Amino acid sequence: MSGLCAIARSASDFAASKISKLLFWLSFQADSVYTCDYNSARAIGSNAAMETEANGLNWLSISEIARQRGVTKQAIAKRVARLEALGAIETRPGPGGVKLVNIAAFDFAVGEVGDAIRTMNAATPARAAASNPILAREQARRVSYQAEIAKLDLEERLKCLLPADEVWEAIETCEAAMLHRVDRLPDCAEALAQAIGERGAPGARAFLKTMTRDLRPKMADDLTKLVAAGAAAHAAEAHAAP
Repeated sequence: MSGLCAIARSASDFAASKISKLLFWLSFQADSVYTCDYNSARAIGSNAAMETEANGLNWLSISEIARQRGVTKQAIAKRVARLEALGAIETRPGPGGVKLVNIAAFDFAVGEVGDAIRTMNAATPARAAASNPILAREQARRVSYQAEIAKLDLEERLKCLLPADEVWEAIETCEAAMLHRVDRLPDCAEALAQAIGERGAPGARAFLKTMTRDLRPKMADDLTKLVAAGAAAHAAEAHAAP
C-alpha cells in the first residue's frame, strides 16, 4: 500500500508540475500580450470622443444619411432602429425633433467604414481652397469622421485587453483550483490497490481511466464557478462605481 501511495503521490506531483509549467507559460504570455499603458490608451479614446463630440460634424439626420447612401429614408430608419435596440449605436435629438445618428458609429456597426472613407476622399479635393467654406467643412467632416472611427476601433480593442495584474491573479486562482484536485489523487490509493488485486494491470488501467474521466468535469466545474464568481464581483464593482 505504501508503494501505491508513493506512486500516486509521484503522479500527483508530476501532474502538478505540468500544470504549473503551463500556467507559468500563460503568465509569461500575459506579460507580453497584456502589458500596456492601459490608462493612457483609455485617455486617448476619451480625448478623441470629446473632440468629435465638440464639433458635432458626425451627427446626421436619417434623411441626410439616406441621401448620401442613395437609399430610402425608411431603409435607414429601420437599420438605425435595429442597431439602436442592440446597443450598437446611440442617437440624440436634433433641431425640430429630428433624430440624429452618429454616422461614424453607424458605419462602424454595419461594416461600411472603408466605403464611406473612399467616398469622402473622392468627394473632397486633397487641396481645398481655404476661402471655400463648403470644401473646408467637408474636409473637417472627413477628419472628424476618421477620428471617430479611430476612437471606436480603440474602444473595441480595449474590450479585448485586461491589465496584466488581473491576468496574473486569475492564473493563480485557476492554478490553486486545479492543483486542489490533483493533490487529492493519493486518496485513491486504496481503490487502486483493490483494482490491481482483482484484475492486475488491466484493472489499474481501467481504474485510472475512470478516475481521469471523473476528474475532468470536476475541474471544469471548479473553473466555471470561478468564472461565475469573477463575473459577479466585476458586476458588483461596476454597480458600486460612481
